[in-house]
Amino acid sequence: MYTIGQVSKLTGFTIDTLRYYEKIGLLPAPSRNEKGIRVYFQKDIETITLIKCLRKTGLSIEEMTEFMQARGLALAHKTPISEEYLSSVRKKIGILSKHVIELENKRREIEQVISLTKNKINSYQDMLNQS
Repeated sequence: MYTIGQVSKLTGFTIDTLRYYEKIGLLPAPSRNEKGIRVYFQKDIETITLIKCLRKTGLSIEEMTEFMQARGLALAHKTPISEEYLSSVRKKIGILSKHVIELENKRREIEQVISLTKNKINSYQDMLNQS
């Protein structure tokens, strides 16, 4: 079991971010102990790690929430495979596929900026070498 402070240190999210994600429904509410204090388990850490990965891809809060809701449906209907499960899997594929295209476009833009910057550096180096 982990406290919210321990989860914060393990995941790199601030305590405020964890509470906010819980408040907006991105992160499921954790269990609470007899004193009402949040208690997290390894499965919660895995969920938070997934959210962190989704966030690093640049997904919006809305997209992450939609993804996590589809994930919840998939987990709830895993066996036997139902149409609801398949639908949730399709939704996750759609969200991630759309985002991969956006990331690839950003990568091309960054590669272009890097190339232009390197060319500028080479131009300046040439100027120095000629003087």
